[in-house]
Amino acid sequence: MTGYAYMTASQKRGTIYIGVTNDLGRRMPEHKSGDGSRFTSRYGVQRLVWYEEHFDIRDAIQREKSLKRWPRQWKIELIEKTNPEWFGDSPLTGIFDVRCRSAICQNHCAEELVICRGDLGDGAR
Repeated sequence: MTGYAYMTASQKRGTIYIGVTNDLGRRMPEHKSGDGSRFTSRYGVQRLVWYEEHFDIRDAIQREKSLKRWPRQWKIELIEKTNPEWFGDSPLTGIFDVRCRSAICQNHCAEELVICRGDLGDGAR
């Protein structure tokens, strides 16, 4: 079964929550409605800023446990590697709302998990 390790944040460089799920499309609305976890509800940690898909849920669980042991700065660096502005994400499309930073871009960035805003259909780049 597929699994996802993910991080949500309250704001750029704000409070970070690390979780694991088998369905991001279901889990993120739970966080936004206050049903996700007491921590995310209490601290307003509802913006999906990073995620990683795993073929096996057990690998996603292991990754979650590993990330929780990381120093905060490492987590920030991991988020900013693919989402420097900490924009929220649509878990149904898997597209972070970030501007392309690739000089050779032709709609798809060379960086993993980042797609140009132009692909979102709003014409912005």
